[in-house]
Amino acid sequence: MSHIYIPRNFEKGILKSFAFVDFATEGAVEKALKLSGSAVEGGWRVFVKESPFNGDYIDPGWADVSFKHFSSERELIVSGYDSSLPEIDLQIGLSKHFSSCGEVTGVTILPTCRKATIFIREEGAAEKALELSGRDMGGWNITVECVMPPMDSEKNFPTSNRAPPSILGIMKKMRKKMKKMKKKTTE
Repeated sequence: MSHIYIPRNFEKGILKSFAFVDFATEGAVEKALKLSGSAVEGGWRVFVKESPFNGDYIDPGWADVSFKHFSSERELIVSGYDSSLPEIDLQIGLSKHFSSCGEVTGVTILPTCRKATIFIREEGAAEKALELSGRDMGGWNITVECVMPPMDSEKNFPTSNRAPPSILGIMKKMRKKMKKMKKKTTE
């Protein structure tokens, strides 16, 4: 799997009961389709359908959300978690860890640099997250390495993105790798 996207129900503030999964290796889609209808841990069944999803899906919940809704959202760059765990376990663990600081609206794992970005919204969320930095979390020593300025801040970096140059470089490398992987899977 190269990417998992779980849409959000913005009105209820919960995740929806389906996900989009991008597969990077040849034959992975067929293997996933064979799992459809099988029971999984927790007593529920998984149903798999192939989708024409091309990476441009936008959650309909975003359409009704104003920019003001995200004006207090902050982006944290963290490290110190067990990078050998599956991405979904990392996302859940980091989300739980930072949920005491505010509403966690997104967690993105950056495997090539062993860092993650946490998007969190609430007044004072960044300050609360910094207080958690360095504390033990079940064997993980999560460190908040960087807190990005709010989206509407004049302190944003003078680039096309809000990220500092070091993160932009990492993200460019990751995008190149993803493009190469997609080319290999389509050939």
